[in-house]
Amino acid sequence: MTTMNLIQLSEFINSNKELFTNMDTSVIQKYIDFAKKYKGYYYVGGQVKLSPEDIITVEHINQAKKINETAVIGHQMDYYGLVISKKELTDLEKIWNVITNV
Repeated sequence: MTTMNLIQLSEFINSNKELFTNMDTSVIQKYIDFAKKYKGYYYVGGQVKLSPEDIITVEHINQAKKINETAVIGHQMDYYGLVISKKELTDLEKIWNVITNV
């Protein structure tokens, strides 16, 4: 199954924990929590705005990677935010690679 939204992805991970034993899947819950707090949206890799009901695609991941690679750092908080976003994006990409191979 390769077309999932954030909620479906969370449910898939919880139902198939053995597939994700060696990776950090907390990014999914972080995105869900963020969307609950901030008007129903979260940002893939800190860049691409989606709702939890939107299907996550490889294009979203690639778009966020491209934006992060060319980000201009203005001050320390920009740097810190970018570091967190890149880590979350890396974790999401690992999860994506697992679900696309199931």
